[in-house]
Amino acid sequence: MVELVTPERAHADLRNGRPNNRKISRATVAGYVRAMQHGEWRSDNGVAIKYNQDGLLIDGQHRLSAVCEYGEPVEMLVAYNVPDEAMATIDYGRGRTIADLLTIESKTDHSVVVAAVARRVYAWKSGKFMQLSGFKFTPLDNRRVLGENPEIMDAVQFSRLPDMEQMRATLTTSSRAAFLSWLLRAVDREQAEDFLLKLSTGEGLRKLQPIYALREALLRSERAGRSRAAEWQQVYLVIAGWNHHRRGTECKLIKMPVGLLTNEQMPKPI
Repeated sequence: MVELVTPERAHADLRNGRPNNRKISRATVAGYVRAMQHGEWRSDNGVAIKYNQDGLLIDGQHRLSAVCEYGEPVEMLVAYNVPDEAMATIDYGRGRTIADLLTIESKTDHSVVVAAVARRVYAWKSGKFMQLSGFKFTPLDNRRVLGENPEIMDAVQFSRLPDMEQMRATLTTSSRAAFLSWLLRAVDREQAEDFLLKLSTGEGLRKLQPIYALREALLRSERAGRSRAAEWQQVYLVIAGWNHHRRGTECKLIKMPVGLLTNEQMPKPI
């Protein structure tokens, strides 16, 4: 049944939960809170918070923790008298990824890349890019980001062009190439596409051109092993090269930054 769960009830049920419930993930709770704040929470998706025959909470502590943080009553599907032994079957098996959901919704043939770019766009806009792997990005976050940034799909399609093959396969990765396409096209679409295509193919470049210096820097990072070049470092290099290009300045060398940057220190494309 669907019930209105208040923060007070959520607090009480969490205190009275089974003592051996799993550790709470703050990132998961934060994802649920965002869904509640944006009016995206659904009580009709078939996923219930569950109580055993003794009335103890056995499944739903992340959702109830989110209600506590949200601070307002939330409708939730609730199931009572669930046998304790049923816990072995809860959350069993492989969950659907965001890419799986995109494929199911038939939004794109490149669902894995689209999902990866949406995550990066969210991180970039929310000042979390330097913590790209350290936050929970939910399917609802993904849907909201794609709805607010429909140009992501177009950027992914551009990054899949044949002339962009070296960009996504040699200079960087598919998801990074698509994200950078989104990032630079937001400043000047025509100039960004010309910049990225020349960067990818290397055709017609000469020394002292920022695109040439950038391409050499990315090739150096590739030869050293891309796993050694953190994503933020490659994004830093591309933005630095782009900004030189936009200013019309010559450039002999584009270097990796020394040390870890903060989100505030990451340059922005001009």
